[in-house]
Amino acid sequence: SIGSFLNGLQDYKPETVLEPSAGNGLFIRELLKKFPAARFTAFEKEILTARILEHNFKPNTNVQIFGVPFENMAQTDAVRKYDLVVSNIPFGASKIFDTALNGHPLQARISKNIHSYFVYKGLSCLKPAGVSVLICTKNFLDKAQYAPIRKDLMETNNFLGGVRLPDTAFAQENTAVVTDILVFQNN
Repeated sequence: SIGSFLNGLQDYKPETVLEPSAGNGLFIRELLKKFPAARFTAFEKEILTARILEHNFKPNTNVQIFGVPFENMAQTDAVRKYDLVVSNIPFGASKIFDTALNGHPLQARISKNIHSYFVYKGLSCLKPAGVSVLICTKNFLDKAQYAPIRKDLMETNNFLGGVRLPDTAFAQENTAVVTDILVFQNN
């Protein structure tokens, strides 16, 4: 589990945690057990799922939920930098519009699809020495079109490692896609 991996990092106790695509809060629920003093920020754009998320964490004052897309973070009072970013990021061909990318030399590439955006934006939310654990499709590491984004990210982050999961890893959710678990640390 991701929580067990994080426990293996010597003296690692995140104070702030971001889940940019929280769903029903599975990662938050597990990480609250490992890091009960941490303050969690969750984004979930699907209205019904955001309401379920709010219901699941209503008694927890250390979990702040925003029922808006992650790309609208700048329009919220959410903290901007985190010790830990963890997510099973969405994938697909959805384009993203985020004014925070205006003027960025890779804006068109980053916002071209949702998973490259979430990887890039998630890592940009890390504090110095912050850690990110992201589950994403194999395309981010394999496809040449993402090479400029990967290169840009490596200038500010260290790739600590990854695990490639077979297309059967999420069969219980009726999803057959090869996925990677990627671990980065802001440098």
